[in-house]
Amino acid sequence: MKRRGCVKWELFSQSSGDVVELEMIKFHAKAVARECRGLPLAIITVGNAMRKKKQPELWVDALFELRRSAPYIAE
Repeated sequence: MKRRGCVKWELFSQSSGDVVELEMIKFHAKAVARECRGLPLAIITVGNAMRKKKQPELWVDALFELRRSAPYIAE
């Protein structure tokens, strides 16, 4: 049985594509995936939005925006 974190990461990487495996992106991609708080719709939506984004600064910006919106996401 897979750990939940692995399943969430697989869902995120399927949605965002191979870009998450790039060395300069992977760290940021994992942080962005964590900020989705395990919500499947968020994981898929954010993953699709980040598909093919190869500039690390875009991932940093996405992470900032997700963290900024965190108070509005019910836990």
